[in-house]
Amino acid sequence: MDSNIQNLESPCIETPRKQLELPTVQIRFLLLFSRQGKLRLQKWYVTLTEKEKRKITRELMHIILTRSPKTSSFVDWKDLKLVYKSYVAEYYAFC
Repeated sequence: MDSNIQNLESPCIETPRKQLELPTVQIRFLLLFSRQGKLRLQKWYVTLTEKEKRKITRELMHIILTRSPKTSSFVDWKDLKLVYKSYVAEYYAFC
């Protein structure tokens, strides 16, 4: 009886597929700001002082706002990757 159950289960069992090992991605922060450089929203997922946050925000807004609209929206900044998108009059930036 047990052998019949095993035979019935065998075809249903799939062989495990090889998993792709992707690098882990961590969002450090999110910034939403206007074309005039006014910060609308910020969300930080790392612990930084307010002074460091202001410095990073100012620097990244300057980098993004001075770029040509035809350039890539991916920026290598320090040892991080910055991705941004302009939508209407706002910029959404993720690092």
